[in-house]
Amino acid sequence: MMQLSNTIGIIGAGPIGLIVAIELCKKGYSKDLFIFEEHELIGRPVHCAGLISNRCFNIFRYSSDLDYVQNKVRGAIFYSPLKAKELVVEREQTQAFVIDREIYDRTLAEIVESEGVRIYRKCRIEDVVESGEGYKLYSTKGQSFRVKILVNAEGARYLILRKVGLKSPDNKFLLTAIQYELNNVKNIDQDYVEIFTGNLWAPGFFAWLIPLDEKRARIGLATCRRPAIKYLNHLILKHPMLKDRVNNSKITKVLAGRVVISGPLSKCTARNFIAVGDAGGFCKPTTGGGLYYGGLSAKLAAKMIDTTITSEDYTKIPSFDRMWRRLFGKEIVYMRILRDIVFNLNDLELEEMFSLARELSISDIASKIGDIDYQSNVVKELVGCCFRGMVFKKIIFWNILYRMFLGIFDHFGELCRLIRI
Repeated sequence: MMQLSNTIGIIGAGPIGLIVAIELCKKGYSKDLFIFEEHELIGRPVHCAGLISNRCFNIFRYSSDLDYVQNKVRGAIFYSPLKAKELVVEREQTQAFVIDREIYDRTLAEIVESEGVRIYRKCRIEDVVESGEGYKLYSTKGQSFRVKILVNAEGARYLILRKVGLKSPDNKFLLTAIQYELNNVKNIDQDYVEIFTGNLWAPGFFAWLIPLDEKRARIGLATCRRPAIKYLNHLILKHPMLKDRVNNSKITKVLAGRVVISGPLSKCTARNFIAVGDAGGFCKPTTGGGLYYGGLSAKLAAKMIDTTITSEDYTKIPSFDRMWRRLFGKEIVYMRILRDIVFNLNDLELEEMFSLARELSISDIASKIGDIDYQSNVVKELVGCCFRGMVFKKIIFWNILYRMFLGIFDHFGELCRLIRI
């Protein structure tokens, strides 16, 4: 057994695990840090659509080398499910970046390794056992390691999480995602992401077109039904806003993975153990985007580990759960309620919601105060707008209101916990 006593082990060299490592290196732990990655090449396979907010880009930009930036967008076009009605949310300035995740991950890995941190590639950890003050780790190749603190950044696999006795997200919040990268796509506006709503196209979620340049785009979806590829092919061949634009396109890449919309787990810590990123459910419940809140969880984990080691008080690690709730817990609850409302509407209700949104000029409101990462302000404003617009006679208003109260009831325990914090 390789003895790594008094060390920090990170399972997973995706962006979140690497951000934990970078933040720990800043605090002087590079010699005590080891990363275990199941794949040989960092960044492969890619499991991400590669769209991040302006805020996320700036917070987690650790290098002046920006080769991973492929495009910048300033707005989004939403299409209703049945009549393809458009809602446009836009600003004059850049709102999000399209990135090449393989290059981004590789850039982070180079930073970590330049600090002297060792990344064990092709080292898939299959078992974790408590041992003394830490953990013994066993790989599929028969290797074994010992660490004192373990950070789980394994992604949406949840094997390690269950090994330490923590509960993984409910399967209904783990969606299957698939994405094509295509050349020769017609009529691309590089400034806008396109969102295709409705169960007809992507049951339980939505589909997207992310522009890379004037001819190339990523088109994908996530869904609660399988096979996801059937729905993606149906979208491309049949959607009125896509079919004539991709009829001569060529698929150059196919990406697949999981989209996590549960939000953070109720408990992300065990003895000397912290789950971050997708492994801890740190994704937006409305979009599945994981880099922003996953990155914040990585920063908090590094801070918590530093505090623990400095004080020599390992009982502090569970405080990580209070830290993230204090920082963005209320925002997560708002997004969970919004998720429960929108993704439970049928296509006729969604169509009516688009009509209502156009009637109330919701696009203008969202363009002014909308925020990709913090969605509660726009939700509050939209509810107020409905009341001010006197839309009580519309059935969709009462459907949304009913689901909103159901969402509040479902998440009442979490809201009470946040009030106590």
